[in-house]
Amino acid sequence: MSTDSNSRATQDESAALLAEVLADSHPLMVEAFCIAALPHRFDLSLFSAIRAHEDGRDAGLVERLRPYSFVIPLARYAEAEPAFVIRSRERHALNRRWIEQDGAMYCAAHARALASWKARPDPNPFAQAPHVVYHGLFVEAEFDAAVSLLIGQFRIYRNERQFAAIERLLAAGREAQTYLSLLGREGRVRQLGDLLGYFELRL
Repeated sequence: MSTDSNSRATQDESAALLAEVLADSHPLMVEAFCIAALPHRFDLSLFSAIRAHEDGRDAGLVERLRPYSFVIPLARYAEAEPAFVIRSRERHALNRRWIEQDGAMYCAAHARALASWKARPDPNPFAQAPHVVYHGLFVEAEFDAAVSLLIGQFRIYRNERQFAAIERLLAAGREAQTYLSLLGREGRVRQLGDLLGYFELRL
């Protein structure tokens, strides 16, 4: 079997397993999976900000997410909250699911994530910028600011030859393109695509 065939088989298996997990889960847990998959990484504070329900259930939901194999713990900064990522295959499937079910709510969740990143910035400035750019690209009132930040940070990183930081920034833009296309924002997709293509030529 070719590498591509193996990859497709693995993706199909992951999608089937995730569908089974979601089908067997309480609606609160389905919501928790989707919220956890929205950002590139999450901790309790970010999860709570995105969920935006004052029902006291956030900590319990995050705790219930932890045993799943596609919820991966991250090393943390001193005194920081435990943080996690959703494995890329499941994360993509969960984002697609949310967009298909309620695109407006999906974008509203990005607005809350953006506000959280601005209120609680990552102590690593190279990590902060991609988060702000990524979530801002889904918020109508913040799109131009996110593009300006993308341009400004690209110039800074290029002048400083911070190529790993550039790749993280461009990866955030490319991922946003994918989901903006699913949301039907074709004008935004083209605008972002032209900008990212120009950056790649400059590199």
